[in-house]
Amino acid sequence: MTLFVAGTRGDAEAWRFEVLGHEALALPAGDVAQATQLRRELTRPYDTRVEVWLDPARQHLPVRVLFTPLPGGQPLELALAPRQETAPAGLEFGGSAPR
Repeated sequence: MTLFVAGTRGDAEAWRFEVLGHEALALPAGDVAQATQLRRELTRPYDTRVEVWLDPARQHLPVRVLFTPLPGGQPLELALAPRQETAPAGLEFGGSAPR
């Protein structure tokens, strides 16, 4: 599967993902019965491996993402969490931006 992705430096390129299969996930927002796992391998030295899990029950939105800088970088994991009904201390939902 190929997706066009915009990078953090303003560049954009086609990323090729391999579909690895389906697996059940236990996430902070709840269980996902059949997440589709995709993986993007490195395309150049010191690149980042990207793994994405998509939930078919949520219109294939990503529910987990794992970024691993290689070689030997510290992984960063993002996972779907339940919606907070109240704002964390010092923040206000729907309020004006701080000045």
